Amino acid sequence: MTTSSITKPLYSTSQSQSQSQGEVAGTRLLAPREFQGRRRYTRDKDGDTQLETTYTS
Repeated sequence: MTTSSITKPLYSTSQSQSQSQGEVAGTRLLAPREFQGRRRYTRDKDGDTQLETTYTS
């Protein structure tokens, strides 16, 4: 993300479907358990945890 005007953590929009998924580095996971593929966690310049899922089809 290059937009610096976003102040809310990106996972705030997915809380309802990710509350029971656990936490990583203090933030809730974005990916439901049904997601397949490798999961990699990175941090953007704002320190928010980003979830990158590589799909294996």
